[in-house]
Amino acid sequence: MSRDSVTARLILPNALTFLRFGLAAVFPVVPPAWRPVILIVAALSDACDGAFSRFFHSASTFGQILDPIADKVFVGVVLVTLLIEQSLSLPALIFVAARDLAVALGVIVALIRIGSDAIRRMPPHLLGKAATAFQFAFLFWVVYDQSVPTPLLAMTGAISVAAGIDYLRNPHWKRPESAAHHAAPDDATADL
Repeated sequence: MSRDSVTARLILPNALTFLRFGLAAVFPVVPPAWRPVILIVAALSDACDGAFSRFFHSASTFGQILDPIADKVFVGVVLVTLLIEQSLSLPALIFVAARDLAVALGVIVALIRIGSDAIRRMPPHLLGKAATAFQFAFLFWVVYDQSVPTPLLAMTGAISVAAGIDYLRNPHWKRPESAAHHAAPDDATADL
């Protein structure tokens, strides 16, 4: 494999992740007509960064930590922008962001109890991925149609709350030795 292709397969997934930070920075200042495009590009970058790293076998701890941070920063900036512009109410923001608030609480607890090593032990869950997908769909609808559809708000909020509860039930903030007591050393499915 050539040096250029190795560099490309290592850089492309992380570049797509970093793109969401840039999109978050410009979202509040672009004209409203451009915001749906920004949401589509952000959602595509979120879908493709992990897919490319798996396809190229270039997954890294750095990318695994950076990807969810980029998601939360982007979604947080969009939500706060819509709140400030009064397109979204504070209760709706909290409902939609419930999973992200739970993750922030979990990260703080994990950092206090274990230290920075805990961040590497926070694998994504299917429910969390579903919450992110619904958040993007909800936010797209709000910026495109400039309305807050109650059914989509209810579904997005319910999945976000469920993902937040699932996340807080995950024992990732327990000390490694306490986690070791829960699984037998021979159990190959302990980490699944």
